[in-house]
Amino acid sequence: SNQPGRSGSAQKSAYKDEVALEEIPWTPIVVGNEDPNVLGGGSGWMSQPGSHYPIDIVIGLNQLANIYKVVVDVHNDIYPTSIDISIGRGLPGDHLGYDGARRANYGAKGEMHFKTRDRARVESRTFFADHVGNYVWMVLQRPYRTKENPHEQVGIDRIVVLGYPMKEREGEVMNSRREERSRATS
Repeated sequence: SNQPGRSGSAQKSAYKDEVALEEIPWTPIVVGNEDPNVLGGGSGWMSQPGSHYPIDIVIGLNQLANIYKVVVDVHNDIYPTSIDISIGRGLPGDHLGYDGARRANYGAKGEMHFKTRDRARVESRTFFADHVGNYVWMVLQRPYRTKENPHEQVGIDRIVVLGYPMKEREGEVMNSRREERSRATS
């Protein structure tokens, strides 16, 4: 996953036979206990004052993809101490949605940590996954207590998923090859 020498840019890279990373469209499925659509529309999202932590956010990709990386931009004054993140792959035949996300198999786990800063911009964090899936599950931890954030809220300005969309049956072929190998070794 975090291998040296890979280009992290969205331009052409030497990775995957010169196929350029693409921004993968997604749909919000879970945003804490709020209506998931509060996260859509590109305007960012802010938790309610007095929210209970941790807060789960699950987004579903409109198609199966090799997710190379997930970039999260947090709000400058109200951000979590950390975000736990994992990539999930829905079961074959499941529709994209809450039930599919619940039944998905999650792997490629990681954490993004945010530190307090004096008036400096909090930079975005990147999770390098290089994992096939169609769900991204983020668990936002409690924010820092600061005078700029008296109601202990967290805010996300933007989530970008970059990777390689997979053709309709490409993921199934990869799975069946993996199953054949595991059967051969057992």
